[in-house]
Amino acid sequence: MNQVKKQKELAKLFSNLTYIDIESKKRFRQQDGIGKAKYTISYHDGKQKHKDGSDFFGIQIFKNKKDLETFRNTLLKKGYIEELI
Repeated sequence: MNQVKKQKELAKLFSNLTYIDIESKKRFRQQDGIGKAKYTISYHDGKQKHKDGSDFFGIQIFKNKKDLETFRNTLLKKGYIEELI
């Protein structure tokens, strides 16, 4: 199959997909080993913004996995989506 035909098929596949606006979604991400913090979760409620319009992320710091998992499960129950880095 030549290159042009492959590109046309890919364009056809991707034209059927819809764009999901990730900016307005409740989401969180976990990052471990940042500075002296053992576990951290950054989370965005889908509403709070900085003055420049960028999303505002709150941060929670944990010393043990038990507290980390409790908070993570709470966010998931509230409808937050986990972003994988």
